[in-house]
Amino acid sequence: MADFHYFSSILITYSLSFLLGGLIGLERQIHQRIAGLRTNILVVLATTSFVNLCLRLGSTTDAIRVIAAVVSGTGFLGAGVIMKDGMNVRGLNTAATIWCSAAVGTCVGIGQYAVALLLTVFVIAGNTLLRPLVKWVNHWPISNSESDATYTITVTTDQPHASIVENKILEKLKSINFQVNGVQLTGNDNKKYEITIRLGRNITDSKDLNILIQDIASWEAVQHVAWNSDL
Repeated sequence: MADFHYFSSILITYSLSFLLGGLIGLERQIHQRIAGLRTNILVVLATTSFVNLCLRLGSTTDAIRVIAAVVSGTGFLGAGVIMKDGMNVRGLNTAATIWCSAAVGTCVGIGQYAVALLLTVFVIAGNTLLRPLVKWVNHWPISNSESDATYTITVTTDQPHASIVENKILEKLKSINFQVNGVQLTGNDNKKYEITIRLGRNITDSKDLNILIQDIASWEAVQHVAWNSDL
């Protein structure tokens, strides 16, 4: 009977870990992040197992040591999903989510089920409800005194269309809330004109620039277009 009671309590603990880890991981999987459904479930289950077994076989002091080891060990795991993509660093939020998953597992492992559930709700809310707010804030215009130009768009066209293309680009940038820090128009002996536009730092994803470049490249009289970063 004692063995059955022990097994049933472990089953409930692991089932709850699986469920809470699945809820956190599902949100990551839906948004196609590096660490998704399976990773977060395994992190929660592992931390639950470490802490729970330590409490059952050891002492509170031993459990505290295990929790400290879980915190540092999960930090190394999270570091593995952080990648540098050009000027952007990706995976920071996913790494933080893995760390939160470890915290959820720790709460379940010490029997704080309500706290674990509450933490899961807040983690999911932070990853979903705050997403539109972050995008909105990131597109706030930054004053020239506070910002150094980070990105530069260079467009090559001919003399008759130079002003038209320039105005069209500026209108396009304004419509997508890209801050313009400067515009320069230069010509050469081949009657080609180069339009150089320096952008501010309110660009959060290089994919937005790639989409913009593809759009400009399809315009009439645009011979070449590219972007680069000066950092």
